[in-house]
Amino acid sequence: MAPLFHGIRVGALPANITSCATPTHCHLLEGEVLLQSFDPFYVGLSLLVAAAGAFTALTITVHLKHVRSQFWYAIFVLCAGMALGYSTVWSMHFVGMYALHLVTADSRYEVPITFDVLFTVTSAVAAWLISALGLHILAGRSADDRGKLDRVMLVRWLGSSALIATGVCVMHYMGMASQSGYFRMEYWLPVVVASAIVALVAASAGLIILLFFPSSLLVRLLSSLVISVAVNGMHYTGMASAQYVVSSTFHIVIPWDATINLSAMAIAGFALLLNQVLYIVGIQYETLRKDIEDDVARQLEYSKQLKLSPFLLEAALQPRHAMVLVRLSDFRAQGRLRRFVLAFRAISRHSVQI
Repeated sequence: MAPLFHGIRVGALPANITSCATPTHCHLLEGEVLLQSFDPFYVGLSLLVAAAGAFTALTITVHLKHVRSQFWYAIFVLCAGMALGYSTVWSMHFVGMYALHLVTADSRYEVPITFDVLFTVTSAVAAWLISALGLHILAGRSADDRGKLDRVMLVRWLGSSALIATGVCVMHYMGMASQSGYFRMEYWLPVVVASAIVALVAASAGLIILLFFPSSLLVRLLSSLVISVAVNGMHYTGMASAQYVVSSTFHIVIPWDATINLSAMAIAGFALLLNQVLYIVGIQYETLRKDIEDDVARQLEYSKQLKLSPFLLEAALQPRHAMVLVRLSDFRAQGRLRRFVLAFRAISRHSVQI
């Protein structure tokens, strides 16, 4: 059965609407069609949450584009995956789900919605890990090759886009399946397919923006708005694919699982807090990198003052030693630079902390 598109509306609920504990309590009939009413405040909040998460993901990928340390590469892939998968997609999705109210045609009664705990948590983890894997597929080349638009990058981009789009669809429809209450959902396949196409287009465009667009503040702000609109477009297209009808039995995917009533404000608040934590990770990275760059610059200046041999100076000036090392263990592991420091200490009798 096709969903009733004319029954999907945006607006506040009537003040005197009654919440039905069970269908019999409100004299609702089995199979009676429920209308979807979306609260405009939470629809707007879902746009804001997605934009904030996308901006964080864009900020983190600024580091991901150029980082050479495998340790920090892994950190940034996981952080960017969390910003994209959890803060942008999953959080937006459940804020948008909270905006949904199922009401009768006369707007007198509302059928409450709760969420299956296990499905909800699983969808969040899946969104994070699939996004991180997709970013790794796209950016898992050497730092010098990550910005190249060649045949290899095209294959990586197509594979990553397909994976993330699939992950978004799985997460979305898992989230819809996690809705529990005295109703059942009937899907219209053409709109489901349309939502998948929207997800693929959004993922493809989003990955191009994340890795290849300039990293200026204005570009990131505008790009985050574009990504937010795309993600929300997929979500509300997917919502339009379902028709809700009254059921005399309580619908829950996993019968023995518990249900919860999610708070949109709590989800949005946690997502914004997580964005701040992820942003601090990037600041910490920049601090460490700057400290090591300063150390290298000081050592090179000392070497010039002490007129060290060309061999030692050439070893210290290798491009891989300067501007790219971000961990102290990596810094110490460079054999030629270690010989340079030992020679420097022997000559200058100074102890240089690396």
